[in-house]
Amino acid sequence: MIKQHYVIFFILLGISVFGLFQIKFKVQSLNIELVELKQQLEREKSSIHVLKAEWAYLNQPERLNRLVKKFLDLKELKPEQILLASNEEITKFKKPTDKNAKIINTSYSNKKTTKWRYRNRPDSRPKK
Repeated sequence: MIKQHYVIFFILLGISVFGLFQIKFKVQSLNIELVELKQQLEREKSSIHVLKAEWAYLNQPERLNRLVKKFLDLKELKPEQILLASNEEITKFKKPTDKNAKIINTSYSNKKTTKWRYRNRPDSRPKK
């Protein structure tokens, strides 16, 4: 009887030792993976920092103005080009109530007429 207890004890001891070694190796591999992920995270943070610095350089107003003058043929805005509207003119542009689109003519100057097309769209919000 005592020999059976020893055999069972040694079998359980062997299983527990094997399990502990498996757990130890798994923890070591996870630690290595953690170190690699931390290094990758630091590299990504560094690259984000560099990209932000490049973005700040590329968006400098002086540099953009210089590029606009060099590559684009833009002219200054004249006061006549700005549309000034009164409240009465704004309120006459209402959304059409029917389902068909209506065309509203809007003129910004005497020479150019722009057509805007408005249409009703279904409401995507759920109704209560």
